[in-house]
Amino acid sequence: MIIEGDWKPERVVILEFTERAKAEAFLGDPEIQELFKVRHDTTTGKLILVDGCT
Repeated sequence: MIIEGDWKPERVVILEFTERAKAEAFLGDPEIQELFKVRHDTTTGKLILVDGCT
């Protein structure tokens, strides 16, 4: 349910990490960066990093 705005994603993927540093390490990994290049060439999307609570 969208509470505000006009965000209408077709798909949402959530990756959970135990610490922000691990998420940042994942995003900075050279192998992941290569996959992101492929994704950017073939799709459109948005990526957000959200801090949560435990």
